[in-house]
Amino acid sequence: MGGFVTPTDSTTLIFLCLIAPVIGSFLGVVIMRLPTGEPILIGRSKCPACGARLAPWEMIPLVSFLVQKAHCRHCGTAIAPLHFWVELAALAVALMAAWRAQSVPELVAWCVLGFILLTLAWLDARDYWLPDVITLPGILAGFAMCAWIAPAGLAGATLADHAAGAAIGFLALALLRVIYRYLRGRDGIGLGDAKLLALAGAWTGWEELASIMLGAAMLGIAIALLGHLRGNPASGRTRLPLGALMAPFIFLAALGLLP
Repeated sequence: MGGFVTPTDSTTLIFLCLIAPVIGSFLGVVIMRLPTGEPILIGRSKCPACGARLAPWEMIPLVSFLVQKAHCRHCGTAIAPLHFWVELAALAVALMAAWRAQSVPELVAWCVLGFILLTLAWLDARDYWLPDVITLPGILAGFAMCAWIAPAGLAGATLADHAAGAAIGFLALALLRVIYRYLRGRDGIGLGDAKLLALAGAWTGWEELASIMLGAAMLGIAIALLGHLRGNPASGRTRLPLGALMAPFIFLAALGLLP
């Protein structure tokens, strides 16, 4: 049962409400630039249409987008809403983490996991890509956070459970990938998905993996049915971003919100 770290700690909530959208703004930069190979930590932000460099007051998370009515003040071109939605999602992640956390280390752990999953889910949903540069450090971060919060571990699991979870998660999807390719003659599951399930095991332990995959499967079926109702029936060639489907359930499992 959570309680915003300390039930009366309004300072924590104010800090999270201020810092989470800022982190979300950075995650938006990662999502935009990583697939193109652009430098992430250097380079001034600018309007992609007119090239005008943005002033600090034009980059205030959430606020600037709304104040400028989603348009560049220099050329009037509509601003892509990606940053706004990522900033808002990062705020939601932080508040959910605070709701469930019982200590500052847990709050930090859940926020780190949530921000990693948010980035990976967005990249997978848009580009069908789960980059190793995020996934592999995310696995190590799961072990590190477990050791930091020891001896209880994360989600009630021990460090051995987390190690077993990472191994089982990767091997399960990697094996399924081989079987699928043998039966269908083409790839249907990427190794990135297997690495993401390894990340899930590293953070939650092996016992949560089945619930995570069940939740992802049900969400995928719901999306396919919705597409069918809208006149876009799924076929054997329809692609669904498995990583993006798994990500919310990994976060829910870590927070102890999956049955």
